[in-house]
Amino acid sequence: MSTPRAWSFKRPDEAWEFEALHRLNYAAFVDEIPQHAANAERRLVDRFHEENEYLIGVDAARRELLGMAAIRGTRPFSLDQKLPDLERHLDPRHRPCEVRLWTVIPRMRRTAFVPEFLAALIARVRALGFDQALISGTTRQVALYERMGFRAFGPLVGAEGAFFQPMELDVGRFWTRVSPALSTALGEREPLNLLPGPVPIAPATRSAFASAPISHRDAAFLTELTELRREFARALGAEAVELMVGSGTLANDVVAAELAGRARTVLIPVDGEFGARLVDHAHRAGLVVDEYAVRWGRELDFDELARRAARADALWAVHCETSTGALHDLAALKRIAAAARIPLALDATSSIGVVPVDLSGVELATCTSGKGLASYPGLALVFHRADLGPATRPVPRYLDLRAWAGHDGVPFTHSSNLVRALASSWRRAVAGETFARRLALSRELHGRLAELGLAPLVARERASPGVVTLALGARAESVALRLAREGVWLSWRSDYLRERGWLQFCLFGEHDADELARLGESLRRALEPSARVRK
Repeated sequence: MSTPRAWSFKRPDEAWEFEALHRLNYAAFVDEIPQHAANAERRLVDRFHEENEYLIGVDAARRELLGMAAIRGTRPFSLDQKLPDLERHLDPRHRPCEVRLWTVIPRMRRTAFVPEFLAALIARVRALGFDQALISGTTRQVALYERMGFRAFGPLVGAEGAFFQPMELDVGRFWTRVSPALSTALGEREPLNLLPGPVPIAPATRSAFASAPISHRDAAFLTELTELRREFARALGAEAVELMVGSGTLANDVVAAELAGRARTVLIPVDGEFGARLVDHAHRAGLVVDEYAVRWGRELDFDELARRAARADALWAVHCETSTGALHDLAALKRIAAAARIPLALDATSSIGVVPVDLSGVELATCTSGKGLASYPGLALVFHRADLGPATRPVPRYLDLRAWAGHDGVPFTHSSNLVRALASSWRRAVAGETFARRLALSRELHGRLAELGLAPLVARERASPGVVTLALGARAESVALRLAREGVWLSWRSDYLRERGWLQFCLFGEHDADELARLGESLRRALEPSARVRK
């Protein structure tokens, strides 16, 4: 998810790096800031060179030094000599160090290199055991330092033409509040993944996925797959389920092919992107579609749906409309289909694993491994009646539900790694009271949004606890980019979201209250009118 950079941060260990360091020191503190006398070599070796812990930013491919800084923890600091009462300005509970010679070559000063270099520098300060960084900031850049989290203290030091402002930075505060995005980029904290997929993966699930693969014809694999299929069917009230290597789109193509063999006209309610996609699936399968469309995010009229169902051969609906967050009334859909005596097919891609789902009375249903089931993408699940009856027309081999059911779920090459990962995430969810925890987190998320004056597109009372969609209009992209810089991943790049200025927060994986607190702080900063985002 990160953008490749042409630079890296390291301790200097090559001769050319040290030589470039001394020459940059001269350029910065002789040519640019007249702090030291000029010399013919145009080279300046710092007086504390042997005590300094250097950190440099380099473009290794070009053998170019882009920036440097020195960390020194030995007292007296150079600032002690400039500010005799330095101790009076320091909190004795801190363990300070001094950061000196911090400079960046001119062409890199207005790029992402600067904040990333700062974060790398503070990470190194912390790794050395210090919790406070002191600098003598050039008066030309005090405002910049303050935006980075430094606080000025004491009087100016230095001389005419080279005045400096003593400043300090609390390392703990920097890491938790000032630079969460950079700490993410440097591996100090995990990104906050609120995507609809890929979702956060539990360590046990990662471990299961990393197990040695076995053949899809091996008896051990067939046993594992059969048991997992039984667990899914039993837990969700279905008679049978097939686990296919593919996406949710594949699962819905299988359902479309199956419906085309049983029905002529299919009724599809559309109140969002994924209802519209079912219409496309149906058309491609040769079905006649009665599209009951309402404005996206608006509540369905079930009386109207019932009237239309009386004229249809099948009802195919999305349970959770991921684009808006709306969770449709499954019991009402079942009653409408039963009253019309037509089969009900259900796209449960964003509801299974997110909310309790009862598939009894549902003819066909789909979901995928990479959303609410909190595993890796790659498995498409199709739930169906045990007795599919005879085929009424030929369909492409991979879409032939009877081929899957008639070969113990393995008519073609399968993936033991994906099956084991899904088994791990599913059993973890079943044992972990996932639904209650997600509902509590959803309530907290809605509360934090309300504190910021934000109202979700769909009210919590009829929304999935796993999806919140915000309509921010023209602000959406800039807010999303700002959040991404703080290590918060959310959905906004899909065409249908960008066209409407919508952002989505999904609680499909494993999350906790601390993450929502982090989201609240990041979102507050992203919404500030002064926030600027570099694209």
